[in-house]
Amino acid sequence: MKTVLMTFESKPAGIYIANKMRKVGFLDLVILESSGKSKEKKLKRMLFKKLWRLPLNVLDVMSAWLYLKKVNGLMQSRLLAKNGFSGFPRGVEVFETGSVNSKECLKKLWEEKPDVMVVLGTTILSDAVISKSKYCLNVHGGMLPKYRNVRSEFWAKYLDDLDNFGSTIVHLDAGLDTGDIAYMRKVELSGGETLAEMKVKNTVLGIELLLKALGEIKAGRKLPRKKQVKSKSGFFPTPGFLDYLKLFLKK
Repeated sequence: MKTVLMTFESKPAGIYIANKMRKVGFLDLVILESSGKSKEKKLKRMLFKKLWRLPLNVLDVMSAWLYLKKVNGLMQSRLLAKNGFSGFPRGVEVFETGSVNSKECLKKLWEEKPDVMVVLGTTILSDAVISKSKYCLNVHGGMLPKYRNVRSEFWAKYLDDLDNFGSTIVHLDAGLDTGDIAYMRKVELSGGETLAEMKVKNTVLGIELLLKALGEIKAGRKLPRKKQVKSKSGFFPTPGFLDYLKLFLKK
């Protein structure tokens, strides 16, 4: 069974999942998407989308950066250093691309002919990319359809909804977290975790569910496919400075 991991930049979550997959023999290729100019465009869009609120836009960007720095630092110490993972697994090719939907990426997938593609944190895949394997699975850090998009740990805590905080293995389609559900489970929390600690625990749960799914595929068993209930609610934006402030004041 040939398995490809598609992930975004060399972030701790992607490195952790790659090593855990390789450890049990489920990884043949890493496709690493780099932000490049798209990251610069996104930053400019965030800053200048409404000039009258530029100071608040700056605070939003700073809040997002500080939070990610905290999360990545915690993952580095608790998931990578603790397990002796210093980078992507040795012996596994890392194919770098500016976009997972690029012609060069499509060509690589056509050459590799993977049975399974695992997706974590990339841009939305085109139908052409999704069709390159029998299974295209997304490790989503939220319970669907209630928590689509990003930062489910923030919104679950903000809404006092920790019973609906967890991970989902999704059969990818061309939408945003709209595919059929293979596996989904709630994270067990003590109640005193910080947002970053919640994110780390959810990452561990996500890989646990993913390895379960890969094991089922290798054994020749079909994965469950539960259709999501269509709903306009459940899509949450990236939290901004005022959102973090409100959560802090709620404590």
